[in-house]
Amino acid sequence: MKYTLSGFTVDSFQSAKQQWIDNAISNNLPITDYEKIIEWAEKRIDYGNKSSDSYAYGIFCDKTQVCVAVVDIVYTKRGNDGWLKMLTVNLAPDFITSELEAKPIKLEDVLYIYIAAAIGTIKLTSNHKARTIKLYGRNDPMLSLLVAMKTQLSNDQDLLKISISLEGRWLVITTT
Repeated sequence: MKYTLSGFTVDSFQSAKQQWIDNAISNNLPITDYEKIIEWAEKRIDYGNKSSDSYAYGIFCDKTQVCVAVVDIVYTKRGNDGWLKMLTVNLAPDFITSELEAKPIKLEDVLYIYIAAAIGTIKLTSNHKARTIKLYGRNDPMLSLLVAMKTQLSNDQDLLKISISLEGRWLVITTT
């Protein structure tokens, strides 16, 4: 796998912050969009804070350790168990729409970024006592991506201890 979900350290967060701002500027993108994501994430990287229900995690390229996405993961307690919901995957400025259209390989990278987010969220179930992970297909492109993820994850032999289903617009992953 090319990407890994991981908690931010102070250093990795500062590095990601600088890279994202620099890349937004160099790609002539509205910098305020990325500043909002960074500001939001900076308030949610205290993973020891058990009173928080929303956490920001990074998706990092395995080779370069560059942060390619910031993921919003929400923990919801349900009785003795809980759910982890991967609500949003904010892609780095390098993955702007025109780039994806010009370079199909980038679109494949986006699929693998989302898969890394899902697998990383599965691994977080031991930290948050959750057996169910839910990913929502907010729009048709996202739903198509979830269908592709379901296929890819179903074929991953390392993930034999999970059940994967589509329930309406939700991709539901349950650890067994």
